[in-house]
Amino acid sequence: MNILYNGNTHTLEAPCTIHELLEQKGKSAMPMMAKLNGKYIPRKDIKTVLLNEGDNLHLILFMGGG
Repeated sequence: MNILYNGNTHTLEAPCTIHELLEQKGKSAMPMMAKLNGKYIPRKDIKTVLLNEGDNLHLILFMGGG
């Protein structure tokens, strides 16, 4: 199954949630926002929203600094 992930084609072995994809990428604990097919997904919903063939997922990671 193929999706667009931050503008790049990404192949998933099996359907998964946004949270499961973030775990695979090592980013599940990072503060972030998710935008799926043009709609913002609340952080509380990323564990239940399934990714589908052709989805367009953008993750915006928040970084601190000084």
